[in-house]
Amino acid sequence: MANSLFALAVAGAAAAGAAAGACASYLALRARAPPRAESAPIGVPLGADADADAGAGPKRRGRGVNAPFGLPTRSSVERELEGFSVGYDQRLRMATWAYERLTPASVEGEAKRKNVFEEDARLASVFRARLQDYRGSGMDRGHLVPAGDLRDSQAGMDASFMLSNIAPQDPTLNRGYWKRLEDWVRGLTMLFDEVHVITGPLFVPQRSPDGESWETSYKVIGHNHQEVVGKSSGAQDALVHAPTLPIPTHFYKIVLARKSAILWPFIAAFIVPNRAVDENEPLQSFVAPVGLVESLSGHLFFPKLLHRQDKHAPGPAAPKDLCGEVSCNFVTRAMRKSMKRHAASAPPAASDHAAAAEATAAVPVAAR
Repeated sequence: MANSLFALAVAGAAAAGAAAGACASYLALRARAPPRAESAPIGVPLGADADADAGAGPKRRGRGVNAPFGLPTRSSVERELEGFSVGYDQRLRMATWAYERLTPASVEGEAKRKNVFEEDARLASVFRARLQDYRGSGMDRGHLVPAGDLRDSQAGMDASFMLSNIAPQDPTLNRGYWKRLEDWVRGLTMLFDEVHVITGPLFVPQRSPDGESWETSYKVIGHNHQEVVGKSSGAQDALVHAPTLPIPTHFYKIVLARKSAILWPFIAAFIVPNRAVDENEPLQSFVAPVGLVESLSGHLFFPKLLHRQDKHAPGPAAPKDLCGEVSCNFVTRAMRKSMKRHAASAPPAASDHAAAAEATAAVPVAAR
């Protein structure tokens, strides 16, 4: 038994000696080896900033910290044009909002309407609406900011024909009811010191034919430009040649009017379907809550007024209903016919008065 214990002790001592020798050899080799660089994500260099962050505790991560090759760009870009601004959606190839400020002076002037539409060369070619997109489509090139609102500036009127300010619009709507709405808005400058207007397209869900669900459906015009998107073979070939310019289902217009003598502004929003609208249809039937337009468009409008964080901080008072201050209606076809009949059977003085009344029919009147 004693001999066995002695043998185990000798073996254990030998093993410990071997382990100690191996450890000493490893430490000696490591001392002679060059220092090993600390690993880091590809594209994220180590340096003074990394050293400074060590032991600094929790820190807010910056934008793109996980994307060393860059994050995808935003799909919407803002463009400042002469006299107005647009938020251009590169996926839709059109602006989703256009902002203008009207005054009595801005709607008067000698600027000439040239009707020369242009592609916006400052937009990336792959996302740019093209003149040929509208050819043969049956759609009008509908202004978001009307040319008639920029009569005080030739450069502004010319800029209104840039395709970044244009959307596919039903011809009957563009030349009829929508034009009357634009005239009505311009008429507000006779009653208010300034009128802020935001206009844009909408893609509104509709009930399915069976009434069981909701769906968003719209036609698409235009051409995908192979020289820009590249060539494809096989399954994706059809997508390369697919049209890219969608036709909005509706258009919205939000109007904020102010008088210098009144603390609060007045606001109204309208949603009009992109189809022929009977001119006898009351404008009031298209009035919508601003919040509904925000929900459908994905934009918050007049955020410094309608979405202030501190409601008690100094600033403009909450807006009131514009349609409670002025009449949100047009002169209808029946009313114009009545004016003409009255003018035909009336003395010259009365006839002149009727003609003047018809000429100013687009001017809103104070609500009674």
